[in-house]
Amino acid sequence: MARTVKAKEKIHPFWGACDHAPPRQLGGYELHQVSLRVLSAKGLTALAERIADHYLDPTSFRVVAGGEALARVLEARLPSLAEDAMAKRDRAGDIGELLGVEWLRQHLPAGWEVCSTLRWKESIRPRRGEDIVAICWTATPVGLLKGEAKAAEIISSTTVEGARARLDQDHGWPAPFTIDFLVEKLEKDGRLDEAQRLFDERFVNQPRPRDPGCTHLLFLFSVDDPTPHILTHGLVPAGNVHHQIAAVLLAADYERISGDGFRRCTMTNAGGRWRAHMLALARVEGMTAADRR
Repeated sequence: MARTVKAKEKIHPFWGACDHAPPRQLGGYELHQVSLRVLSAKGLTALAERIADHYLDPTSFRVVAGGEALARVLEARLPSLAEDAMAKRDRAGDIGELLGVEWLRQHLPAGWEVCSTLRWKESIRPRRGEDIVAICWTATPVGLLKGEAKAAEIISSTTVEGARARLDQDHGWPAPFTIDFLVEKLEKDGRLDEAQRLFDERFVNQPRPRDPGCTHLLFLFSVDDPTPHILTHGLVPAGNVHHQIAAVLLAADYERISGDGFRRCTMTNAGGRWRAHMLALARVEGMTAADRR
């Protein structure tokens, strides 16, 4: 589990080109609407340079291998457009999760750790479990966030309804196997105190089903505005005790973001530019837990 200190700065050219409407209340959600009218080359490059970090840990042997090898490794982690009929849809799903994670890193206050969940994929196919997971270490008991991210040129009401249903599973908390996986990752990363704390607060002293403490994120990335579907098919159930956030990213350049972002990423890596980025990232992830965001 890694926490990237400078993620905000690295992707700023992408989010800085967006229009961010003031948050408002809608159907029980704190709604954030973001629109990107034109995707600049600088913004696309900033996004592409973040993609690799979402799939690959900055481990030393990959850094030493250099750009072309890193590009091949990344391609192996992505659904093949030449061989897989569902690859385009699956890549769009990944970019939705990636953008949801990056949006959270811009939005959440200090104390939150947003996990790089795409690194957890067991194969190139979509994985089970929550799309987005975050932990607030400054809350007592520890705060958690579970998110569902959906990406399509047109997001249907059925898709929004399904995402809402997944947020409500397990009494609105991340699935127990997700929590256990987080504990295991923390332990492997040498963060034993945090692993013990999360384990104790979720498995030893279990919260009651109606206890608050989890935040839900519904992240929608599309060309056509899916916001009306939130009111018809994504309403927060009565009696829900968890904080609700909905973020809608509208982009006329949806195809460039979901397609060219991956192509630019592998081209950048093959050109060797990612090596310096990964070296810097490895140094950041070697910082102590107290220094990390």
